[in-house]
Amino acid sequence: MERARNELRPTVLEIATYRYYGHSVSDANAKKYRDPAEIEKYRQFHDPLRLWQRQLLAEGIITEPQIAEMDAAAQAEADAAVEFARTSPLPEKADIFSDVYYEVDRQTHAGRTGKHFFND
Repeated sequence: MERARNELRPTVLEIATYRYYGHSVSDANAKKYRDPAEIEKYRQFHDPLRLWQRQLLAEGIITEPQIAEMDAAAQAEADAAVEFARTSPLPEKADIFSDVYYEVDRQTHAGRTGKHFFND
């Protein structure tokens, strides 16, 4: 991180994460192959959101009621998005390639030439 900040050079960050649930509906029940105590241990001691939340609480930056309010707002937004998806009509087959890549859909220089990001 120091090199990235000080030298402004590209840097790769590898961040180990933990999957609470299975990869797909075929293995949706992680408790079949992982001990529930293992999952709870990760939630308590390694979950980045919980760690950050505890840090903010410890520093007095946020309160428990504010956390509850943010959680409720995030849940409401997620619920609204699910409801929107459920009640929306299915897309037409002809639209399968629409809105996949902004650059291609908008015919930007990058979309027309295939030169993205670092390839000026």
